[in-house]
Amino acid sequence: MIAWPGSLVRGGLLAATVATCLLTAPGAARAGDPRAEELSTQAGDLMFETPPKYDEAIDKYQQAIILSPEGKYYFNLCVAYYESGRYGLALQACDAVSVAGADDKVTKKTKQVLELVEKQLRGMGQDPAKLRAQIASTSTGGGGGDGSTGGGDGTGDGTTGDGTGDGTGDGTTGDGTTGGGGGDGTTGGGGGTGQTPVDLDKYSAAPPPASLFATKPPQHDYTWTIGANLFAASSTMGNEGDYASSGGGFRAYVDYMLMPARKVGVQGYLGFTTIGADAALDPLDIIDLGAAAYVHAKCVGRICVTPLVGAQLTGLQPQSGNDQVRMATFGIRGEVGFSLALGPKWEHVLSFTPGFNVYLPAVGDYAMDPRDYGLDKVGSTVYFGLGYTHRFDTPFGQAPFITLE
Repeated sequence: MIAWPGSLVRGGLLAATVATCLLTAPGAARAGDPRAEELSTQAGDLMFETPPKYDEAIDKYQQAIILSPEGKYYFNLCVAYYESGRYGLALQACDAVSVAGADDKVTKKTKQVLELVEKQLRGMGQDPAKLRAQIASTSTGGGGGDGSTGGGDGTGDGTTGDGTGDGTGDGTTGDGTTGGGGGDGTTGGGGGTGQTPVDLDKYSAAPPPASLFATKPPQHDYTWTIGANLFAASSTMGNEGDYASSGGGFRAYVDYMLMPARKVGVQGYLGFTTIGADAALDPLDIIDLGAAAYVHAKCVGRICVTPLVGAQLTGLQPQSGNDQVRMATFGIRGEVGFSLALGPKWEHVLSFTPGFNVYLPAVGDYAMDPRDYGLDKVGSTVYFGLGYTHRFDTPFGQAPFITLE
């Protein structure tokens, strides 16, 4: 018997399982085997170890499929192949999802992953449609004989070309390339004629640059965010009577989770505050450009308490002046955020953020003296904000939060 490369065997086994699905209950999901579910869970844990153990995960997904050939396990197998750069095998596994049967959620996610797989194949100069046709042409094998009439012929996949009869012979004379011959009643029937299976490992390349998938339940895990908040503020800027004691503004920010295990991150932000006018002076505009560090100190379910402290470069400009900022200072910012995560993967976050800013005495240029505006002394604002943040789990927000089943 010919010894086939491992990739051919993997492709043949997967094709054989798909064929079984077609013969039993096409398009319908099967009742789960608890052993298969356990294997799938173990495989998911292996995929998200550091570094990922994709080969071991693939082996466990294949075992799960043998026990229970459900669409969700083919989807997980497709993800594992994709993440390890084996795009030909990923295409075959993802295509098997619809054959094995899957619900709308898994079907939608499979379509997303297939788009990524096909994009990688096209980048390698391969046509996914032609590759599918090659796989389909080697997907079913011929039947064996009964020991008296000999075997029939078929379109074998080359991995199970040997036939077995029930006569005195063992019928294992097929060569695996063209399938076994017909039986004569003594030696038993052979497998049908077929083609050598497609070596899908040829369609492999470097893995994608970043993982696009998550496997654990949501735990406030993300890579980066973008958000904004509106706030009302009270102020002690300037001398008494120079400015109103209240104002408002908004802040835009980007967060990056620097230490995921400890839930410690950094934030870059740009804020605008306007303090109302009093009898003496015009309204005051405050522009903050800064960086901060934060930690999700306490999270219970979807709710988190997040203290933050930052430093900022601040421009100060009375609205009566021209459009150039002519006074500047440094400031510090502190706040405690109370957030509620929404969405299936906790990617949408609403927040309430009380906080404060403290500003050092300002310096000005030749055209504007901070003393004339009461800004030559320490000032502060206290604010109460409402905000929205969107979380992303991959660089640049590509396909966030595609989860394994």
